[in-house]
Amino acid sequence: MAKIVRRSNEGGRIQRRVRVLFGLSLSCGVALSLGAFGLIGTSSASATPAKTNLITNGSFESPTVCPAPFTTYFARATSIQGWTIGGVSVDVICTAFAPESGTQSVDLDGSLPDGSDGNASGSLSQNVRTTPGHKYLLTWFMAGNPSQGCGPVTKVLHVFWGGKIKETLTFNVSNDSDTSMGWVAKRLVVVANARTSVIKFADATATGPCGATLDNVSLIAK
Repeated sequence: MAKIVRRSNEGGRIQRRVRVLFGLSLSCGVALSLGAFGLIGTSSASATPAKTNLITNGSFESPTVCPAPFTTYFARATSIQGWTIGGVSVDVICTAFAPESGTQSVDLDGSLPDGSDGNASGSLSQNVRTTPGHKYLLTWFMAGNPSQGCGPVTKVLHVFWGGKIKETLTFNVSNDSDTSMGWVAKRLVVVANARTSVIKFADATATGPCGATLDNVSLIAK
């Protein structure tokens, strides 16, 4: 009987060793595997991917006009990447006044073809691939050309989606300057009705030049 008891004790010791080893494997190995399957918490958090901006050249960095104060582009010109120019003309601005983002922005009221001042209101439009029935968030920054004595102090901007005016916005430049533009963030939720949707920003200031200004345009699927 004594011999049997010793065997039983040895068995107990072996069992205890197995339990200890198994405990170590849980703390050092299995716990990591469980974490990978989401059964226990882990210290790393998965990052949420940023949604894609569907607008091309939303900050008007192409073409590069710097270091010139600005460059005027007339209707039907294809120089501003991603955008179609309508109306009379627009100015891509570099050093004439401070942008909201990057190094350039746009004055949507440029110059007349003969170079003289006058109402030269222009527009910028872009075709974007969309999914019918889906919602999109359109965002942009608006200000106005603050040059003293250049057109009215209240600038007007029309925002089109799918050929229809969705917003008519005004901006007063009385307290702004070329180094402090007072850019204001704007947003609009729109619904696509076709596989291609047209976004357009158009200056509607009564007289000019020196119209509504635009920068940092974005369109993101909701």
